[in-house]
Amino acid sequence: MKVSEWFACRVTGQNRSTKRRPPAATTPAGPDAGLRAWLRARAKDHPRRGFRPAYHDARGEGWNVNDKKVQRLWRDEGLRVRATAPTQAPGRLNDTEPPTADAPNVVWLRDGCVNINMFWSLAQARVVISDWKVDYNHRRRHSPLGYQAPAV
Repeated sequence: MKVSEWFACRVTGQNRSTKRRPPAATTPAGPDAGLRAWLRARAKDHPRRGFRPAYHDARGEGWNVNDKKVQRLWRDEGLRVRATAPTQAPGRLNDTEPPTADAPNVVWLRDGCVNINMFWSLAQARVVISDWKVDYNHRRRHSPLGYQAPAV
């Protein structure tokens, strides 16, 4: 016997909202669960990139999404790019000034790499910066190049 939700709830004396299923997007097996996990992992790996580069990376990796959906999921997950520079870590000198550009391309890798890493040795700095340069030149999509990597 099929009856309407309204009628069944009226007969039993229950509120209709107590019998509804949760929205599919909030369940663990929701249709966007994979994309949400991918966005969280991407934001952890690339903390200085926002939702716009994430949208182009998602499209490049085969996700069939538009920019509005990525922006909505980005906001729902609480992801954001930190607007200010991080505070000085304990043990670092606070009286040093950031390097100034006295020649072309001297301080070009600063915001995306140097400001978010703490280096304990020169060897570690060289490894981290070289990894960042490879990512920047071979995997990161650039808008002036039509969201293609420079090495492609």
